[in-house]
Amino acid sequence: MKIIKKGLLFVLMIFAFTSCSLLFPESEPEVSTVNSVSSFTRAQKRIAIVNGTDYIRRKVADQLSNRGWKVSGAMTGKETFAIYFDQLDERTTTTKSRTEYYDGYGGYKGSGPTSTSVTKENFGYVSVYDLRTNKRLYVYDITGDSEDRIIKGIITAIDKLEENMR
Repeated sequence: MKIIKKGLLFVLMIFAFTSCSLLFPESEPEVSTVNSVSSFTRAQKRIAIVNGTDYIRRKVADQLSNRGWKVSGAMTGKETFAIYFDQLDERTTTTKSRTEYYDGYGGYKGSGPTSTSVTKENFGYVSVYDLRTNKRLYVYDITGDSEDRIIKGIITAIDKLEENMR
């Protein structure tokens, strides 16, 4: 009886661990490091966001402003870092479908309204540059990611950048 209880407990534990991993499948975006960052001061927390969609630029600018960054939408010469959208492209797929109705004998009875679904997919890279050394620091491949996940990836790159602030 004790062996059966231990076996059932083991199966229950395996089930619990696999269920929890299925509940939280999305991990942090993978940001690749290209070059190391030179340390910088709080006064140098200036960044430009170049290209990108308006939605992403506004969301990233809001989050960075709340964290003490001075954000500009173009290169003015005062920035220390730049977030640049390389080879940015977006593909929109529109699918139309209609339900057709038939009677029990195969005769056509009509069709329902047409429903349309639109999906957007982003392609390209987001890079973070150090304008003091003109080096690319971080690269994030945004292929197939949603806009919210792209924002999360950019913030992850900025988190890595802030680790080098003195």
